[in-house]
Amino acid sequence: MDKNKRYYKFIACQAQVKRKFFFLLNLLVAFISLSAQDRSIEELKQHFNDNQQVHEKLFVHTDKNFYLAGETLWFKVYTVNANDHTPIDISRVAYVEILNSDTKPLLQATIKLSQGTGEGSFTLPSSLYSGSYILRAYTNWMKNFDEGFFFQKIVTLVNTARQPDWQSLEKKETYSVQFFPEGGDLVYDLQSKVGFHITDQYGKGVNGSGIIVDQQNDTVAHFQSSKFGIGNFYFTPRKEAVYTIKILLSNDKMITAALPSVLDQGYVMDIIEVDGDRIKISVSTNIKSQSLIYLLAHTRQEMKMALGSTISNGKADWIINKNKLGEGISNFLLFDDKRQPVCERLFFKRPKSKMHISVTSDEQEYKTRSGLKIEINTKDKESKPVAANLSMAVFLIDSLQTYDTATLDSYIWLTSELRGNIESPHYYFGNDNPEEINKAADNLMLTHGWRRFRWEEEHAANFSFTFLPEFESLMVSANLSDKKSGKPAAGVVSYLSFPGEKFSASSAVSDSSGRINFVLKNAYGANDLVLQVDSNSNRYAIQIVNPYSEKKPSLAIPRFALSEKWKDQLRLHHINIQIANSFQTIKARTEQYTLPVSADTTVFYGRPDKTYYLDDYTRFPTMEEVMRELVSEVRVRKENDQFHYSTLNIPYKLHFKSDPLVLFDGVPIFNINNIISFDPLKIKKIDVIARKYFWGSTINNGIISYTSYEGNLGAFEMDPATIILEFGGLQLKREFYQPDYGAEKQTSRLPDTRNVLYWQPALITDFRGKKELHFFSSDVIGNYFIVVQGITTSGLVGSTAITIKVKQP
Repeated sequence: MDKNKRYYKFIACQAQVKRKFFFLLNLLVAFISLSAQDRSIEELKQHFNDNQQVHEKLFVHTDKNFYLAGETLWFKVYTVNANDHTPIDISRVAYVEILNSDTKPLLQATIKLSQGTGEGSFTLPSSLYSGSYILRAYTNWMKNFDEGFFFQKIVTLVNTARQPDWQSLEKKETYSVQFFPEGGDLVYDLQSKVGFHITDQYGKGVNGSGIIVDQQNDTVAHFQSSKFGIGNFYFTPRKEAVYTIKILLSNDKMITAALPSVLDQGYVMDIIEVDGDRIKISVSTNIKSQSLIYLLAHTRQEMKMALGSTISNGKADWIINKNKLGEGISNFLLFDDKRQPVCERLFFKRPKSKMHISVTSDEQEYKTRSGLKIEINTKDKESKPVAANLSMAVFLIDSLQTYDTATLDSYIWLTSELRGNIESPHYYFGNDNPEEINKAADNLMLTHGWRRFRWEEEHAANFSFTFLPEFESLMVSANLSDKKSGKPAAGVVSYLSFPGEKFSASSAVSDSSGRINFVLKNAYGANDLVLQVDSNSNRYAIQIVNPYSEKKPSLAIPRFALSEKWKDQLRLHHINIQIANSFQTIKARTEQYTLPVSADTTVFYGRPDKTYYLDDYTRFPTMEEVMRELVSEVRVRKENDQFHYSTLNIPYKLHFKSDPLVLFDGVPIFNINNIISFDPLKIKKIDVIARKYFWGSTINNGIISYTSYEGNLGAFEMDPATIILEFGGLQLKREFYQPDYGAEKQTSRLPDTRNVLYWQPALITDFRGKKELHFFSSDVIGNYFIVVQGITTSGLVGSTAITIKVKQP
């Protein structure tokens, strides 16, 4: 018996040792797994952080959204850092264009940016066709990334000189519905939340309810849209089933739709709000071998959290405090155990950091041609006065011209990070019904925020940039190739000139791909562009690169909406614009385009060592005599019928042995004989740089710069290999015209049919956050919107609008 007791005791001890061994083994496996998980998380975080790029956001504030041919579209460009929304000064040029329904440009402009803002205008041609157009804006740097994040908005342009075909405009109603599985995909036998969006032919949301039935005609899911035709429902697809979707719209019309494709294996992700402070993220998978998953969350490229979890019975959950997320849109990114992206979901946290703008008028109602006094106050998120950079428009509102809810703040916080046209984006920032708004915002994230993951594309370590940021000013690119071989020509010095009295010029060397990037400092207005190579010009082919994006806009242009019931208002607008064009004052009729105040008009070499204004001296009949008798810093010699200049090197009081850089109205001249043979009576002045000068990649033994009276090359004969083409430089500044109906001018009998009473793109409040404005109403009675929006240096954005009325005296 004692022997048996010892035996059983031995067995019990052995079992206990085994239990301890397996416990330690499981603990070790868990530790190893946890260590591997931690390493994977750190590697994902490191990969994310190492491949971040500087991104810009652009917003364009237009004076209104509805225009007639012959009117002027005024706009202001805001540029901010996509990460923190502070004004950014990386790009000094913005490209703004109006695209028609065929995505062809109607108008294009190159806008100078300073401290993150710029302004411009388009005069709409009388030849345009009525329709919906896209106003698009971007920088050269933004062309490296997804064109879906260019600024895009719809504007309506109508040519009232063309009789509308009312019957063709009243087209048959069409409807469409799209489905967006949460996280990216539907997976067989896994329950998914599915977002949906029902729209009409104009891209507007339509409410409706629907059901999903299988092949036995059994209803397996039903759904009901909420705000703007957007909603969601839960659905579990079965492999053996065939599904049909039927939707009954609010107007009693029935449509059918098809589900997105379903994966055999994969992941689904679901986000729900636990309470006001927390959200729950649930992940399901039908992949049996899956054990570890990883979740990254970032807000505008700033990493907020990186978590790992073990899959148990095909499921994993996280409870996350919303305070750990940034304001605005956050991205939740799900990776499998091989660190491959499998799901993505956007989440919107309503921002509290905003600028508060208040606008008050001295009256609510005004008589025609009476003075308006407007006071603007700007405060930060703590209600303290703050200086701000604003823009303001005052325009008539009717059934044609309405208030645009796509404001600067809603664009920066919301629209800029989503695809497609967001209907009434300002709605998601209201305070009337927070619970309903939060629900609508989450539905928006499910639909407009839906995307298939592009991690490898957006975070590739070898990501290359085709387009450089325009740090200094306008950049003009060209491709240089050998005419015989057709191969790129590398290491070739070339010159680009924007002729004029205050010319702009640039020199550059082609890279290994034959690309040349010229920087033209303050090249304003339309002018000829002169491109040339300093040697063997006939050997090379040069092609200017289109500075505007050739990518198609991602925003779909909705069907043009123009109803015959608006005929009377269209007629009134037409009459008013015709009166304005016929009877406006000379000052209003003359389009005064000027250089911006901030424009630097000095040429690239700055202040010359000596300037000769030839009218101040006795005129010589030949250029050779001018140079020999007048310009003492330059020696003229002739060898084998070829003239040469030798410029004084002032620091050493010796003359250079080789020719200087010679310019005529900013264009390099390589054959001095052409200068010597030119008529000196057409030359206004000669600048001399009497020292070694480094320009771009070139070293020059002095500079001699000739300027003609007109600054346009006059009758100077250029080298046959020189390329001269028309070029639209930076847009000149144009002032918005507003009449002054002071006491001394009340007798004016000229009609005033303006429907835009005021436009100010450069409105700055002082350190007290205050600004007072004065302007006059027109003869057009009705209700007017005063819209003000803008930004502070710290990145606080805001907008507001009030209504005033103009009535008959």
